[in-house]
Amino acid sequence: MTDCADVVVVGAGLAGLIAARMLRDKGVDVIALEARDRVGGRTRVETLQGAPFDLGGQWISSRHHRMRDLCEEFGLQTFPTFHTGKKVLDLDGQLSTHRHTIPSLPLWSLWTLTRTLAKSERLRRKVPLDAPWETPDAARLDRMSVADLSRDFGMNRTVQALFDVAVRTVFGAEPSEISALYFAFYLNASGGLRRLIEIKDGAQERRIASGAGEIGKRLAAELGSSLVTGTPVRRIAHRDSNILVETSQGTMSARLAILALPPKQAAAIEYDPRLSPGKQSLLDGFRMGTTAKVFVFYRDVFWRDAGFAGEATCAITPGSSAPQPLTWVVDNTTLDGKVPCLLGFRVGAPGRHWRARPEAERHAAITAQLVRYFGPKAGSPVAIVEHDWADEEWAAGCPVAGMPPGLMTTHGHLLRDAVGPLHFAGTETAEDFCGYMEGALESGERAASEVLAIL
Repeated sequence: MTDCADVVVVGAGLAGLIAARMLRDKGVDVIALEARDRVGGRTRVETLQGAPFDLGGQWISSRHHRMRDLCEEFGLQTFPTFHTGKKVLDLDGQLSTHRHTIPSLPLWSLWTLTRTLAKSERLRRKVPLDAPWETPDAARLDRMSVADLSRDFGMNRTVQALFDVAVRTVFGAEPSEISALYFAFYLNASGGLRRLIEIKDGAQERRIASGAGEIGKRLAAELGSSLVTGTPVRRIAHRDSNILVETSQGTMSARLAILALPPKQAAAIEYDPRLSPGKQSLLDGFRMGTTAKVFVFYRDVFWRDAGFAGEATCAITPGSSAPQPLTWVVDNTTLDGKVPCLLGFRVGAPGRHWRARPEAERHAAITAQLVRYFGPKAGSPVAIVEHDWADEEWAAGCPVAGMPPGLMTTHGHLLRDAVGPLHFAGTETAEDFCGYMEGALESGERAASEVLAIL
């Protein structure tokens, strides 16, 4: 590893990789350091049943122009997420099917749901993306959790259950754990609640045939020896225009640094001088979501043959001591159809409950749940593969770190602020599609631009 550079980028997820690429393309001497023995951060593609599957982030929408541009540049084929046919809703233990985005509901619940969506639209449009803490009534909204907000919206029990499922799936967290102000900001950063939860014209619109994790690999290949993996950063000392970065492999010096890390990982580094109490409290205050992806493989796409989309939504029955393991299920079959797969998500409180159970018990419960939704053929999977992001040391959860009540208005204004020569990136700092791969790219571009303006 070289012992000096103009800029050191800490973290080789999408944010760090795109920042390093931008700097290198401008002739800057840059080195990127990654703690893992792989690149990609919260994207990761692995071969399962002989085909590439994304263990982390995988979907892009037509509005994710940075991701789409990279797919075009690298010649990566995308294809629409399959969603044709009957969709299953599991509500209060009762199953129903529907063919459109909004399920078939009693008239009163349908009216309440429509009103809830309209209220969330009005709220999110009030939030300035560059300064959410300046939202009208920001202090009140930030004191509230999303659970408080849903009561404020006047939802009935049915709509409340559907709303909770959406929040749980998007954040990997419970509505009570997320600030209402942060929620409104997050909605606005992605164009609204419906765009976050829908497949058609939404955040789950398209997949990359070779896996979204392939983008990180392509970006890393361009960096060559300027990228060093297996090198955790332990300490960063900075004085004037000189930074000393202490790693597991030695110490290097640089003029500037970009920390492209999840908040918890950035907070865990030792700094000299220490970060301000506000900045440290901000990074410490984020809460990473609980998300595990569950791949259930079959010999054929029997659900399609039976007229199902392969999509199912499961709401928690109030008072249940043993919730169903999967909150959301979607067809995840390969483009060529040769590897049939249903993908389920263990998230939030149900995810934490089932994470603690033995694998055999989890797999039995997952199979039984899919049989309820799609019939007896779901009872004979070829394989079940789980990837729990809480088990990854350098992520400690997925898909995004959220702000609990009170954090945004207290310390949120420090989120994108540099600390001397230290600049901060990562999808949590993005104004555009915060929490998504697109947001990671936006944040890396912003941090690189900040550095270029100084050099």
